[in-house]
Amino acid sequence: MKKSILTTTFIAGLVLLGISTTNAKADTITDTQSNQAVATPQNNNSSIYVDDTVEHPRLKNVNGYINQNHLQFSGIKDESAQSTFTAGKNYRHGAPEGIVVHETNKPNISAQEWADKFNENWKSNQTYVHAFVDKSQVVQIAPTNKTVWGSGYYGNQRFIQVELCEENTEQDFAQSIQNDATYIAKLLHQYNLKPSLADGKGNGTIWSHHDVSKYLGDTDHTDPDGYFAWHNYSMQQFFNLIKQRYDELAPLYSQNNVIDEKGVGQVRYNGKGKVAIWYTPNSGHKIVKYVSRNTKWKFFKVAKINGHLWYNLGGNQWIDGTYFIKK
Repeated sequence: MKKSILTTTFIAGLVLLGISTTNAKADTITDTQSNQAVATPQNNNSSIYVDDTVEHPRLKNVNGYINQNHLQFSGIKDESAQSTFTAGKNYRHGAPEGIVVHETNKPNISAQEWADKFNENWKSNQTYVHAFVDKSQVVQIAPTNKTVWGSGYYGNQRFIQVELCEENTEQDFAQSIQNDATYIAKLLHQYNLKPSLADGKGNGTIWSHHDVSKYLGDTDHTDPDGYFAWHNYSMQQFFNLIKQRYDELAPLYSQNNVIDEKGVGQVRYNGKGKVAIWYTPNSGHKIVKYVSRNTKWKFFKVAKINGHLWYNLGGNQWIDGTYFIKK
């Protein structure tokens, strides 16, 4: 989690006064899958556990549990427009080369609570990431087309940084893993990256923080290995789930087209700050400007990119259809 190996450890600077352990409600969920009903886990069969006689029984097969119970993706709350982080730079090759998997190393703190604390304290703690994931949602706090401070000098200039929040039950752990894997699979598609695990030669699009420490340096963290092991899980198993979600999403991301359609729409957004207008319809490129909620705009084209609608406001100005309603 460090900007450099000399930085104070991640958690020491983040256990702050007054932190609440109540999950905050998402103001804006930007993934339509969030509206799907989540299947009730069938957790009354002791055969799904390694040993159901212990105080905290572990699942034998976390991925199997996720698939068998049809756990759904909980959706993304995009707060990147309100990010306070001002040190983001271009990636070394202009775009991210992969994603680093972190875990927070602190239980009973929600993704929203971590997001709020990072925006308040990143300067003093010298750390910032792109998103936090828990059992309830993904909270993205920084645009993924710019770097953050999550895994040392070498990791920061190459990778998107995603933090997994610690959960207390196996069922909640499984749901958070489902959310993390799906979010990462979406990022891979967004940046045209194919899933591959990190290796000792510096290759791969999926890295643990431990991988960055071993293969790139300037950081000494080993997450999420210990947290995964406690839940009878591993990076290889997590990678397998990411690959499964990536393959399942592939048809959606192959349906791209742009049509000429004119009309008027209104910006809808209930969060703080304004909504970004992007240079191209894919939010992985540069931001042109920001527009205020409830303002009305003419649009001239509609793009379906990776299965998602975007509206052209003239020239190289595109707004995410999640935040725009046709009138």
